[in-house]
Amino acid sequence: SGSTLSGAASEKGDQIQVDCTPDDGDDTGLTVTSSSTTIGNTPPEAPVISLDPQSPSTAEIVTATIITESFDADNDSVTYSYEWTKSGSTTVHAGASLGSSLTETNDVWTVTVTPNDGISDGLVAEASVIIGNSAPSISSCDVTPITPTTGDSLSASASGWYDADGDEELVEFEWFSYDGANWIRLGSGASLDASFTASGLEIKATCSPYNQAGSGTSYGSSLDSATIVIGNTEPSLTGC
Repeated sequence: SGSTLSGAASEKGDQIQVDCTPDDGDDTGLTVTSSSTTIGNTPPEAPVISLDPQSPSTAEIVTATIITESFDADNDSVTYSYEWTKSGSTTVHAGASLGSSLTETNDVWTVTVTPNDGISDGLVAEASVIIGNSAPSISSCDVTPITPTTGDSLSASASGWYDADGDEELVEFEWFSYDGANWIRLGSGASLDASFTASGLEIKATCSPYNQAGSGTSYGSSLDSATIVIGNTEPSLTGC
């Protein structure tokens, strides 16, 4: 009894009516019954979501994860739909995951997750990420000539360049010699002058791929060349 009915006392589909009986403190009058009303569906609440990774590069898949499921007051089974926008523009992409082939550096991707209980859409949840630059890679670092002598300058080159962003190929080169205990840096650049060499000296190059996106520079994994040994230059005479 009472002028209000708690929501916990009813379920979706129930037909509710109320009997109203006047009472003046001494007597009760005739009871009047209201028209009936049907308890409708309660849409689900918004879920709690996250995007992983939270700082993705162009080489990574972005996935929307449901952290906390939507609450449904009617205990209905809830499903979710996904809509993605790219820097404010609607896309046709749907699904919980965003493939790396769809992203570019500095894109802002937002996912909207809508719960549905089979009857009604509920409150949506949104999350956004900014796509970062991907570091490049190389497959090999090589020095030529392979069997140099003390009169030869050396050249370093990198091959197998890959950059998910299609950025310009940029590689830094450093040169090192081995003193029997440590590798000592000789200099940088794609070539090493013969004046840095000596017979029997062990030398290697390090190739470091990088790219430039905006004001930042991203370095990929460096690779070392094979170690080469400087050979002796045969003596010569100008006359005898």
